Amino acid sequence: MKDDSRLFRLIYASTPSIAFGTTDQLVGEMIFASSLNNARVGITGLLVADDSFYLQLLEGDRQAVTDTFLRIAQDCRHSGIQLLDASDQRDRLFPNWAMSMLGASESRSRLLARHRKSAMFIPHELSATEAAQFFIDVSVTACTYQDLCPRTVIYID
Repeated sequence: MKDDSRLFRLIYASTPSIAFGTTDQLVGEMIFASSLNNARVGITGLLVADDSFYLQLLEGDRQAVTDTFLRIAQDCRHSGIQLLDASDQRDRLFPNWAMSMLGASESRSRLLARHRKSAMFIPHELSATEAAQFFIDVSVTACTYQDLCPRTVIYID
């Protein structure tokens, strides 16, 4: 990974475009392509995908993260993109994952429930602090998985 002296973290939420949805195959292809592209430019992160939302954290060099986010914002698989946080950081939350996805599990459901503001988890409702705390909680819960392959879907049960 690149030098983290200027580490930048970006968190966004979006809605899957109706034409693409969030099929396992589509999300798997996104994770695979992202992990290859991100590794080249020193970006790490995590994607949480659901039928109704994408929630993603990207961390790395400011320019690389910004360029990646701008590409995502133009991707027809996303709609309603909302930037939740963009800030300088001291440490990476997911230093070994060029890109991973938090897979569906009972623990993930509990984690989402803990961070929801209404009857359902709606990431677009999260403040910058709440979005960051969600990913901090994921990193703490999943810390035993840090040696997994970066393209691995992680389950925190």
